[in-house]
Amino acid sequence: MAIEPKSNLNMASIIPDSIRLPLDAYLRTRSAVDFLSALPGMLQISENPGSKYNSTVMNAMVLYVGMK
Repeated sequence: MAIEPKSNLNMASIIPDSIRLPLDAYLRTRSAVDFLSALPGMLQISENPGSKYNSTVMNAMVLYVGMK
């Protein structure tokens, strides 16, 4: 991505440290493969259909990774 998307939000503040810190480590080293398999469970908020994952954190994470 050549140009960072304009946003007034700090994506890092939306993502909990329990996800952001391992994500940063993974992006730096690409070696913690177990993080990728654990990520869906970290984003899960409920077993109920239609509200299984925290979409706010998921979207913030996509933008955060895209800006890295």
